[in-house]
Amino acid sequence: MYREELTHFTYPMKKTPFYFELTGMSYCDGSYEINRACSPFTVIEYVVSGCGTVEIDGQTYNPRGGQIYVLRSMTAQHYFSDARDPWVKMFFNIGGGLTERLLEEYGLLGNVIFDGEGIFEDFKKILDISQDKTLAQDEIFDLCAPLIHKLIISLANRTERNGIDADMLKIREHLSWNYHRIVPNKEIAALVFLSEDRCIKRFKAAFNKTPYEYQIEQKIEGAKQFLRDTNMTVGEISEYFGYSDQHYFSNLFRSRTGKCPRDYRTEKFGR
Repeated sequence: MYREELTHFTYPMKKTPFYFELTGMSYCDGSYEINRACSPFTVIEYVVSGCGTVEIDGQTYNPRGGQIYVLRSMTAQHYFSDARDPWVKMFFNIGGGLTERLLEEYGLLGNVIFDGEGIFEDFKKILDISQDKTLAQDEIFDLCAPLIHKLIISLANRTERNGIDADMLKIREHLSWNYHRIVPNKEIAALVFLSEDRCIKRFKAAFNKTPYEYQIEQKIEGAKQFLRDTNMTVGEISEYFGYSDQHYFSNLFRSRTGKCPRDYRTEKFGR
């Protein structure tokens, strides 16, 4: 069921380079959709879990759990949650111009999706401060401005450190979104206009694994989560990740974890 925990802020009485318009948590369902023709605010969102679609100035992205997306101000912003695997996410709507200048100074104006690994606690700290009822609004802005700066530095350092080109990020997002099947190398190569051999080599250089190996790892990790958090049968989990042959999937799971799915569920979680 869709619900949100929101903190609204009033427009500052004096001109300021940084302020929040809105912060909060969204627990989405299939009805969740935001559409802004020309947003005056920079939007930064951390996807805790689930998946969805972001369309910004004609480009489409599919942020998933563990990723951050940044939508620049004065852009057409349209985003919505997947109904089958809806988002849970934290977000900040930021005005004042400072955030845009920081994005520009750190060379992030062309980036939308970021890996959020290791950034959850920093993001949550900013959200907690923004919701602190004991603080005046101006105090919240003063405390959070340097933390947003720190967050942007973290994103910039990660982008520079990883050195991942846009084509490989596009492929990884495509693979993550199509978790319900094995995406052939021919398809991903065509996505970025490369030969299959060249595409595989560049992906492996970027992520230390082939596209096929990346997909298998994602499916196994997803299966572990379903075995832990749901009552889905092994057959249902197998089909969810694109394997019509439950026996084949069980053998694949055992080869990667040392246990068959049923034993993994019983030994780890007693059910």
